[in-house]
Amino acid sequence: MRRIASSLVAFAAVLASAATGASTLYTLNTSFESPTFTVGNIGCCTVTGQGGWGGYNSVVQDGQLVLARIVNDRAWSGTQSLRTTSDTRTIQKALDANPVPGDPNYGSSGGEYPFHGGGFSINSTFDWWVQARVFINTGGGARFTLLNGLGGCPLLDIGNFGFGNASGQPYANSCLGSSGLAQANLGSQAFGQWLLVEMVHTTAMNTVNGAGMEFRITGDGINRVISLSSYSGPGSGNPAYLGLAGDAWWDDVRAGYGDIPISAVPLPGAAWLLGPALATLVRWRRRG
Repeated sequence: MRRIASSLVAFAAVLASAATGASTLYTLNTSFESPTFTVGNIGCCTVTGQGGWGGYNSVVQDGQLVLARIVNDRAWSGTQSLRTTSDTRTIQKALDANPVPGDPNYGSSGGEYPFHGGGFSINSTFDWWVQARVFINTGGGARFTLLNGLGGCPLLDIGNFGFGNASGQPYANSCLGSSGLAQANLGSQAFGQWLLVEMVHTTAMNTVNGAGMEFRITGDGINRVISLSSYSGPGSGNPAYLGLAGDAWWDDVRAGYGDIPISAVPLPGAAWLLGPALATLVRWRRRG
């Protein structure tokens, strides 16, 4: 009986491992926590920002420069998050293709705004993804975009920041194709809760959608996937920055290659066997 139980444990572990993805390379992974980040403005323009983040297109209000800032009033994980406002159009972070110890750019100012030490390739021959948690103020909006030689694309807008409206209408643009304004509003669920937003491209989508990519929005009562068939990667070099904007809080911002660590789609096939395997294990242990 113990051998069977041990086998079931090993089997369940293998399935759990398969469900979480076999190969994921992070090029960006931050939750805006201390000591890397401290509560306050993140920095601007030619000034080195916190943790490599810097502000762009900030404005002056009441004699002070208004920037995105690190706050501790709301967070998805930990105690801190990045707060953008409707007055701060773009918060930029360099995406380093090799942000690991041993990389010449690791831990240096070469990865900080307005400088960057490497590119994040979104070529159509690569499996790449970008994701973040976002909490949008009611009636507001948020923008999640990659900034490159073609401007800001791929891009995902929610609400009234760019092309949508105050009812939480999403808009996606893959550089060659867009969702237009035909998308149904997300409604009140778009606001006042933490959403998971994702931009995903895999080589498998090249076959299914003709070089396509997906934009995903997930939350309580929301599971929206916008698939766009037109995509070939930017034509003006690698994206230099990830842009976050809008009347929103941001947390757990990630980017990378390979398997996406969190997904809006169901777990990979065979993961459903994990539950029955554990149930069988419990029955065997009771018999023993």
